[in-house]
Amino acid sequence: MRSIEDSLAIIFDFLRKQVPDSARAIRAGASEAALKSLKRHLPAACDELEVLYRVADGLKDQADFVNGGTLLPIRSAIALYKSHIENVDPDDRRRRRKGDDPRIQTDAHWRRGWWPITDADGDHLVLDLDPAAAGHTGQVISFENNGQRPQIVVASSITGWLDSYAQHVVDGQVQLDKGVIWVPSFQG
Repeated sequence: MRSIEDSLAIIFDFLRKQVPDSARAIRAGASEAALKSLKRHLPAACDELEVLYRVADGLKDQADFVNGGTLLPIRSAIALYKSHIENVDPDDRRRRRKGDDPRIQTDAHWRRGWWPITDADGDHLVLDLDPAAAGHTGQVISFENNGQRPQIVVASSITGWLDSYAQHVVDGQVQLDKGVIWVPSFQG
């Protein structure tokens, strides 16, 4: 499996060649102050997330990274996380929907142990720091805000998610539709 840095190099090269607007939106690596802020807000430690943000602190201006979603800068991820947490209803107890992945705790609309990595108009790829017993900490899951599609584990880790994305690029399996980058296996 590729490192986060190697996967991002492949993905960013693809963006430079195929989606220049997204390539121009790649932010420099996060500052130490931003990384300290991230650690203060994360519900649990995650070294992979820090590695990702040391390479690039997300994308500017909601530029597309994958499946219509932007790679969130630390500041935006913190704000989005806080917004979700402030809106958690303690009485919101959901039943597992048909197709929900048993590795994900799906008993509430949003869980405190979920950290948004991407945002596509309210739908996210999420770092799961509070998985179900069958899952494992650090898995990347799909989250659809309106709850129409089942939640699935997209990858076992951030490293695995970025490696899979890079492999799709290498294999020519990334679809472009009017400047939007699609990797179908990353959707629920």
